[in-house]
Amino acid sequence: MRLRNRASLVTQMPEKSAPANTLSRLTQRAYQMTVALIALYLLYLFALQLLYYRSTGQIEVARTVISSPNSGTITELPVNETEHVQAGALLAVIAPSGHCSEGLNSLNSRRMKLNESIQLAQLEQREFDAKIELLKRSQEEQRVWHALELGKSGLGTSTSLSDELNQLLLKRKLVAERVSMFQKLVAALPGNEQDSCSPYTINAPQSGVVYAVHRRQFEFARQGQPLLTLVADDAAVAVELQVDEDDMAYFTFGDEVRVELPDGTVSQGKIDRHRSNAYNATERETRNYQPAPTLTRIDIVPTSASTRQLWKQFDRTDVKVIAER
Repeated sequence: MRLRNRASLVTQMPEKSAPANTLSRLTQRAYQMTVALIALYLLYLFALQLLYYRSTGQIEVARTVISSPNSGTITELPVNETEHVQAGALLAVIAPSGHCSEGLNSLNSRRMKLNESIQLAQLEQREFDAKIELLKRSQEEQRVWHALELGKSGLGTSTSLSDELNQLLLKRKLVAERVSMFQKLVAALPGNEQDSCSPYTINAPQSGVVYAVHRRQFEFARQGQPLLTLVADDAAVAVELQVDEDDMAYFTFGDEVRVELPDGTVSQGKIDRHRSNAYNATERETRNYQPAPTLTRIDIVPTSASTRQLWKQFDRTDVKVIAER
C-alpha cells in the first residue's frame, strides 16, 4: 500500500500588528462619551439638590362667588364663561317663587296693624300733651291768685296740681316708649314689595372675567346657591406652598424665589406670608390628647404686573418652586 502525504494548508506570514478597525473605535468612543455625560448629569443634579430646594405649589387666583339672595327662577343669565364684564353689568335676574304673594299679604297685614297701633298711640300722646298744657296753665293762674291773695276760693291746692301733672308726664312717657317700640318693629320687618316679590337683579360688583357659570337660565335657584364665579381684573394671585418645619429655613419673609410654570416658563415670586394651614379651622385637632402636627402655608406673590397676568392663566395648576438653600 502506498501512502500520500498532503501538503499543509497553513501558510506562514510575516509577524506585525492587526489592521485597524475604525467602526469598533468609534463605538468605543461613543460609549465612553455617553457614560461621561450621564455621570456629569448626575453630578449636576446632585449639585442642584445641594444648592437649591425644590417643592410643588399651586397657583390660586382670588375669586368672587355670586349667589342668589332670594329663591326663585333664573329668568335672565346673559353672561358666559370667559366673558369680560364691567362693574355694574347685569349678571342675572331672579323671579320670586310662587309663595311670594302669600308671604307678602301676611307681611303687609302685620305692617298695617303696627302702623295703626302707632297712630293710636300718637293720638293718645297728643291728648296727654293737651292735658299737661292745661295743668301748667292752671298752676300759673294759681300762682297769680296767690300773689294777689285771692287764691282761697278756687283752683285746688298747688300740691294736688303738681301730683296730677307728674302722673300725666309719666303716662305720656310710657306712651312715647310704646310708639318707639312699634316703630322699631316696623323697621325690623322685611323689605317692601319691591324687595321681596319683584324680580331681583344681580349686577357685577367689579370689572372682571366670568370664571364659571354654575346655573342655567330658567333653572330654579335656592337662596344662597352660587350662580357664577367672577375673577376681578385686579384679583390677587399667589402660589400656595405647604412645607414642614424642617424646610421652613429655606423660606424667609421677603425673599425671592423662582416659580417654574407647567409650560416651562420661569418667573420670579416673593414670599408674602407665612401661616398655619389649619388657621381657619373652627376647633383644634388633637391626636392622643396631643396637638395634631400641621404644615406651614407659604404664600408667594408675583413681583410684577406682567408676572401676575401670566400666573392667572395657570389658575389652580401645580408649579415648581425653587429656593436657595
